[in-house]
Amino acid sequence: MAGRTPDRERASGPFPLSRRAGGARRAGVLARWGPQLTLAPALCLLGGIFLAALAYTVGLSLSSWLLLRPELPREFVGLRNFQDLLADPRVWTALRNTLAFALPAVALEFLAGLGLALLLQREPRGAAFFKSVLLIPLMVAPVVTGFTWAFMLHLDFGPIPELLRTLGLQALGGTPVLASRALVIPALVLVDAWVSTPFMMLVLLAGLQAIPPEPYEAAAVDGASALQRFLLITLPLLRPAILVALLIRTINAVNFFDVAFIMTGGGPGTASEVLALFNYRVAFGDFDLGYGAAVSLLVLLVSASISLGYIRTLRRAP
Repeated sequence: MAGRTPDRERASGPFPLSRRAGGARRAGVLARWGPQLTLAPALCLLGGIFLAALAYTVGLSLSSWLLLRPELPREFVGLRNFQDLLADPRVWTALRNTLAFALPAVALEFLAGLGLALLLQREPRGAAFFKSVLLIPLMVAPVVTGFTWAFMLHLDFGPIPELLRTLGLQALGGTPVLASRALVIPALVLVDAWVSTPFMMLVLLAGLQAIPPEPYEAAAVDGASALQRFLLITLPLLRPAILVALLIRTINAVNFFDVAFIMTGGGPGTASEVLALFNYRVAFGDFDLGYGAAVSLLVLLVSASISLGYIRTLRRAP
């Protein structure tokens, strides 16, 4: 009996088997849920702030509160603000302008960003330099971007109209772009594409670099062409990165405000008055906070609807 005691102690180690098993279980739980538990406090804080702001906005949208009439108390009006919103032609004009801007802008940024990402993935000579140059628009403040492009497109002293006139394109060079109802939205689309394409490129380039080489090697053995490899391997495996890029850019495009406010102010007339600009004018121009809150919820609804459309489309894709 005495001779077997050391063997038994060596087999069990310094701690009992039950204690070591409990420690292993705790280590497994931490390994599985550790990241979620680490992020939980920040997510709870952000979620609480979001829900509190949303609840306040919903409550404000159900009331009438005019800061220009301080003698009038804030009163509950139910759904009257939403009824006025649906009957207001300015809302539908702003919604149409928002969709006319956001959809082409995001599509152009996605195509340009994907093309640049595919080129930079090949690591051409000077790739680091080109990456640095392409990221410059992301580092420029939106206010600076708005003033710069307003100057560049100015009919009298802007370099772009002058260049077009020099090339003999008098029709384009002699047209005030930002004062044209037909050209102001396309101009804003191009400016936003200049600013946001580098972001799309970064996200898609990261997704491309995360794709393992094995599927391409197997496809090359099977004799797949470059187009087949792109359609059957690259795009399906790039789908998560595409979803993230499209979601972020669509939400930003629907809330497009700063550059449009500086460049056009919503003009000419209401030709470039997107929902965010209209919301600003209602809430901080007319000081109608109840109606402005209702417009804010409309902007949220439009963003959520388009985002859910992206998610369903990309999840159903084979």
